[in-house]
Order: sequence, then structure tokens, then C-alpha cells
Amino acid sequence: MVKVAIVEDDKVIAEELCNYLKEWNFSAVCMDIEKDLIKQLVQEKADIILLDVHLPGVNGISLCRQLRQQLDTPILFISSDADRMQMVSAYEYGGDDYIVKPFDKMVLIAKLNALVRRMKQKTGGDVLCCQGVELHLRTCQLTYQGKEMEITRNELKILEVLMSNPGVIVSRSDLMMALWNSDCYVDDNTLSVNIGRLRKKLEDIFQLDDFIHTKKGMGYYI
Repeated sequence: MVKVAIVEDDKVIAEELCNYLKEWNFSAVCMDIEKDLIKQLVQEKADIILLDVHLPGVNGISLCRQLRQQLDTPILFISSDADRMQMVSAYEYGGDDYIVKPFDKMVLIAKLNALVRRMKQKTGGDVLCCQGVELHLRTCQLTYQGKEMEITRNELKILEVLMSNPGVIVSRSDLMMALWNSDCYVDDNTLSVNIGRLRKKLEDIFQLDDFIHTKKGMGYYI
């Protein structure tokens, strides 16, 4: 499920957008504009950022420029201003698209879907992306915010299954089948060891301590 971070100072509009995106099978979360937005957006690891141009105390275009120093996440600007020079600045400083308020919500969905298609074309079939993490299936590498990490075959298979099904709980049995073509060929604890080692790598190298989640009695999910 594609995750959209909404940066909008009007709480009513932000909540409406959040609910509407969820109806179209997007995962949506509203940022707290009274707190450090850059820190929130980096930590949120969204797939797309919906960013208002006019925010209290900060210009959205300036914020985009700062974000581009840490993130390459697609940014769709929303604004009540249709000024051409402002639109040009939005694109020049790292924006991917621009939509003017009031806008048809179906147009918004179309623009978001277009960004999703571009992301898929960019990565191709040999790369899986989730929350800013990229899994390179051919080279057995993991990349995140400019850092690279070598992973084992088992770690590759675990991530391939989980990242292909973001937000979906994958049972231990299904993971064991993916790794060893059997859910009883090895000791059940072997999977726990592999998951544990992978989590430690993610935390030590990428500082990601919440990428792989456990649902007690059910399995794992991202």
C-alpha cells in the first residue's frame, strides 16, 4: 500500500484528504505542522509527500528544497495560488507535480497514481521499494538514504516476501516456505534467528529499528 504524508495547515482539509486517500487504498498520515516537519517526514518514510505551499512560518517550496538534501521522495504540491512563477519555482526546487485548490479529488488521485507509475518505472522489476528502502534483487543489496548494505540469501528472501506485501501480515509458515520450500524442514527458531540478524543490520547500518514488525501469534509485516 502506497503511503502518503500530508502536510497541510488546515486541519479540516488535512483530515478530509486523509480519509479520501484511504478510500482509494492509499495509506495516509497527517503531519503535525507545529513540530519539526523535516524530522517528521524523514522518520515517516512515506512513498509520496503531499505538501501545501503556504504553511505558517515556512514556505512549502523552501521546505521542499531542504527535504531534497535528505529525501528523493516524490512531492506533489497543493496550493491556492496558480501563479506561474511559483509553479516554476516549485518544480525547480524539487517538486514533482503541482495542483491548485480547489481541485477535483479525482484529479488528485490521478496525479498520485501517475507518481506511483513513475516510481515503478524508475525502479524496474528488479527493485522493490518500501518506505524509502530499496531491495535490489539481482545484486542482493539493500539501499536507504544513500547507504548500502549487503544481505544474505535468506535475508533477501525474507525482505522480498515482506516488501512485496507491505502492510500485510505474513505468517511464519509462509516465510519458511519461501526460504526453505517447507514449513517443517528446519527448526522454527531458525527463522527467528534470521529475522533477528536482519533487524540488527537494519538498525546498525540504516538506523531503522521499526522496519520489520511482529504481530504476536500471527507473523511479520512491514
